[in-house]
Amino acid sequence: MDRSRGINDYEPGPVPSESRVDRYGFIKQNVSNSSAAEGLGKSREARRVRKWRKMIGVGGSDWKHYVRRKPHVVKRRIRKGIPDCLRGLVWQLISGSRDLLLMNPGVYEQLVIYETSASELDIIRDISRTFPTHVFFQQRHGPGQRSLYNVLKAYSVFDRAVGYVQGMGFLAGLLLLYMSEEDAFWLLVALLKGAVHAPMEGLYQDLEKIVIPLSLTQELTYGFIAAYISFWVGQDPTDCLKESRTAILNVSLYNGTGMPVIEGGRGITVGLPLVQQYLFQFEHLVREHLPKLGEHFSREMINPSMYASQWFITVFSYSFPFPLALRIWDVFLFEGVKIVFKVGLALLKYCHDDLINLSFEKLIHALRNFPEDAMNPDILLPMAYSIKVPELLWNVCNVLEISDLESPVD
Repeated sequence: MDRSRGINDYEPGPVPSESRVDRYGFIKQNVSNSSAAEGLGKSREARRVRKWRKMIGVGGSDWKHYVRRKPHVVKRRIRKGIPDCLRGLVWQLISGSRDLLLMNPGVYEQLVIYETSASELDIIRDISRTFPTHVFFQQRHGPGQRSLYNVLKAYSVFDRAVGYVQGMGFLAGLLLLYMSEEDAFWLLVALLKGAVHAPMEGLYQDLEKIVIPLSLTQELTYGFIAAYISFWVGQDPTDCLKESRTAILNVSLYNGTGMPVIEGGRGITVGLPLVQQYLFQFEHLVREHLPKLGEHFSREMINPSMYASQWFITVFSYSFPFPLALRIWDVFLFEGVKIVFKVGLALLKYCHDDLINLSFEKLIHALRNFPEDAMNPDILLPMAYSIKVPELLWNVCNVLEISDLESPVD
């Protein structure tokens, strides 16, 4: 394979007409006439932009002072949604990534141009899977795909312990829609390594093997592998569940801590122990907040690993409606991973009466294809904000080290 072609050649493709593209750049599935509603939305957005500009100052100069002085006002406004024209800047201010950029001049260019990565071919292979219906990423080897490649390659060199992991493309792709390559890179660093805080630190750790605590149920093990196969390979979840049951029998190595290392062949060997921890905690929260639904899931042998893995891996950016994903990301960057738990619980609560009457196969389908009204951010997010998740839970999530997850179970 000619590696230089995979990176640099530009093959222009057909560009959809403006009427076929939504405000975010995605090709519309259905074209509807909503000019009146859009007019009202623009008027409201203009008022919000004025408030936000006053709050953050020119170029974000007043941001830190305002956050210290009126944190509750900032939190309330973020929960209502950051104005789209300011979203990229505010994300950088919240995360502290602008400080990282200023403290490391020339580093990004060095990583992109002069360094080499063992993950380059994997990155090239996966780029076309990232937001394939967005005009910025549609053209093979076009500007969007080149920018995405550069950011992912740079991060894989910057953090060689993690390198490149499937799922990062959706994070980098989302960021590139709102900022430059270099800004997106440093925000990715802030997410995974930390600046103000690191809401995704450890999330992509240890992908080369799957390490599953024996305290987790065997069905959770099956489900996690099944969800992983379905997420990345595109197979039906129920077929993946059958495949994972076969894979789980191929336990060929124990690492001396009471933790099996599963070797199941291409596309099955996975790690992400922190994701497993989140899923295990989410299962307990479902039983606590929605006990009847939790019991129904247990009877039908449904666990969060079968439907919620990508919620945590990509913070809802993989398959959820883009307007909802953006609103979740606004809050996620400011408040941390607890919003993922809250949104997940709110979805199940909203669809409770329908889900509780479904059998296994229909449940799997429903949990991966929520109805359109459940995905309305103005309905779902207030419901999520009202759900109380124990503070201890997200404190543990934020400080939990990979080594803690791999310690022997008492």
